[in-house]
Amino acid sequence: MDYAKLLDLVTEIGEGMLENGAEIYRVEESLQRMLEAYGIREVESFAVQTAIIVTIVTPQTGPVTRLRRIRSRGTNLDMVDQLNGLSRKICASRPSLETIRGWVDQANARKPYPFPVQVLAYSLVAFSFALLFGGTGQDALCAAAVGALLKIVCASVERFPVNGFFVNLLGGAVAAALSLAAVRLGLAIQMDKVVISVLMNMVPGVAITNSMRDIMAGDLMAGQTKLTEALFAAVAMAAGSGMALSLAIRL
Repeated sequence: MDYAKLLDLVTEIGEGMLENGAEIYRVEESLQRMLEAYGIREVESFAVQTAIIVTIVTPQTGPVTRLRRIRSRGTNLDMVDQLNGLSRKICASRPSLETIRGWVDQANARKPYPFPVQVLAYSLVAFSFALLFGGTGQDALCAAAVGALLKIVCASVERFPVNGFFVNLLGGAVAAALSLAAVRLGLAIQMDKVVISVLMNMVPGVAITNSMRDIMAGDLMAGQTKLTEALFAAVAMAAGSGMALSLAIRL
């Protein structure tokens, strides 16, 4: 058994789970169980939002460590489910390394929803929340249009190497500016309902939930890091909206 190669594959699975929004305890437990399934008894795994470290000790290799930096983070629960299911398959059947490599490549090859579908999803989320928050049908339709435009703008910006804070800042500004324009043009009635409904697309709800779960599970550093990241996203959206509205009022 090439334990170094096994460690590389297992670490890659853990890296993918972290990048797509999995809880810290889930990542560490999955790594532990996959490696123990192949008879490795000395396994240590440590994960935070920005890095993952895995160490194994075997009679053949001695201590072997892998460190991966997590440079991109998002929320893709479908990918988390795929990789989590893959880890369970590995523990149950202990396949060959070539089989694991094929499974990992197959999971990584899964394409996200087509961009038009993502735009439609943003639009439907904004439309639904506008009605939920007590907006009129007119407000909901405007929120749907602004939500679609928000997705297009954010996707265009994310093609460049910019950080998430700037994307959320710009998203808040775009949502507020377009909502205010819709009200002034008579297309919408309640601007606050439109703005809030559109921004619900960008609220890091899953990240906040996972941070609480990590903190309650004892992963204090990881939970606080994730919570801080989520709060900065919320601050960025609020700041962007505030700047856009302040500028519009002065004009």
